[in-house]
Amino acid sequence: MHFTPVTAELAESAILPCSQTCSGTKMWQMLDNDVSVIRCDNGSTCIQGDGFTDRAHCPRQWKDLSLNISSAEYNDQGKYACSCDDVEVCYVRLWVLVPTELHVSAGDKVILNTYALISKTATVHDVHIIWEKDDQNVLELKNGNITYGPGFEGRAYISVDRILKGNLSLYIDSVRKTDQGIYWCRHSGRSYAMMEAYPNAFYLNVETGGSMLTTRLMIVIGVAVTAVIACVVYIVKCATSCDHLSVQETTCDSLAVQETRNNCLYKDQDEDQDQTPSSQTKTKIPNTKVF
Repeated sequence: MHFTPVTAELAESAILPCSQTCSGTKMWQMLDNDVSVIRCDNGSTCIQGDGFTDRAHCPRQWKDLSLNISSAEYNDQGKYACSCDDVEVCYVRLWVLVPTELHVSAGDKVILNTYALISKTATVHDVHIIWEKDDQNVLELKNGNITYGPGFEGRAYISVDRILKGNLSLYIDSVRKTDQGIYWCRHSGRSYAMMEAYPNAFYLNVETGGSMLTTRLMIVIGVAVTAVIACVVYIVKCATSCDHLSVQETTCDSLAVQETRNNCLYKDQDEDQDQTPSSQTKTKIPNTKVF
């Protein structure tokens, strides 16, 4: 029994492929929970199962038995089987991805950190690890041997020592614009079937050097302009304050001069008043008799 692996992002549509045709009763079933997804009899009547109401759809006119699940939910992931007249004809393993977004400049190195529970007694030959990008192999470790997908040989690698400690992280050197996309990792061992690592997916956003340089330059220019404006405002405020103080000092000086002048005037007037009575005093000549 081979399950075709299919991925879908959370809240996006998931297509479960099945190229078989059927003229009888068609049914998709989720094996993990023994839940009927959709069942269509010979006519056009279709019944959607619990949890898939208004989300499970089959192609018009049944050109094949593929299933479309809209608005994928995280608990939609699992194993599915399609049957015709109660005979299973297709098997699909659905993985629902919740990508963690990463930004990197072209030419830089990036690490996609992901982890899994690996047996303490496992060897590198016991672990099967697959890294994929947009449903194409990036790197695969199987039976102790590593193979690479097109364009990743010599640039993508994993640490065997760290794998046995539960670290399945993927390293990519000299990132290219074509490396942009969704990456995800799954693994299996001798005692367990294929399962996802955590986090289960990444969206790698590769920015060209020009755009990254422009972004950084704009940030620097913005900071510089803000600093200059702040300095100008500060200088203007200081100049205004100094002018105000100068005006106040000038006013005070003027008042002091005026007050001094007034004091001098008052003093002169007082002196004049003191001298006036003495100047106007007449000497009285005593009367003299003539004999």
